[in-house]
Amino acid sequence: MRLVFKEVFKNQNLDLGGTAFLECVVEGKIDTMRWLKDGIDLRPGKRYKITQNADGRCFLEISRVTIKDAGIYTCEVANKFGAISYNGNVMVGKPQKPSQTIQTAQTPDTEIVSGKEIAPVLNTEEESLRLVYDLPADDTYSKIKEKRRSLISVSSSELCLSF
Repeated sequence: MRLVFKEVFKNQNLDLGGTAFLECVVEGKIDTMRWLKDGIDLRPGKRYKITQNADGRCFLEISRVTIKDAGIYTCEVANKFGAISYNGNVMVGKPQKPSQTIQTAQTPDTEIVSGKEIAPVLNTEEESLRLVYDLPADDTYSKIKEKRRSLISVSSSELCLSF
């Protein structure tokens, strides 16, 4: 019987130092299963735990998540009828800090209302989201999106570049 994914993991945004759980559920008898990160085979070790259950569940557990764990993860399974794979993005960021209700200092261009510091209005939605979620200006996710958008298609009669 050909293999079919019944469930797959969603794109995830993980906290530094946390634990990631990626799972795919496959229908059919699996002969081989492997996990890849950015196209490179992952091996079980201190931080990676890879398991496959008889019911078709394939797991990857990543402990003590670091920035280097961000990337495209692939669950690949195969049997005598063929192979299938699923790719998903994993992004890593700083853990969210609880907001403080009392401010002792005021930064320029901000206002304190009811004990909370109110940030000035920013020019773009992206800037405000970066500030709210304390994201760096250099965003790994944006780089991944750019790589996926840049394609070069070549045929014998024409050259088509799309960006």
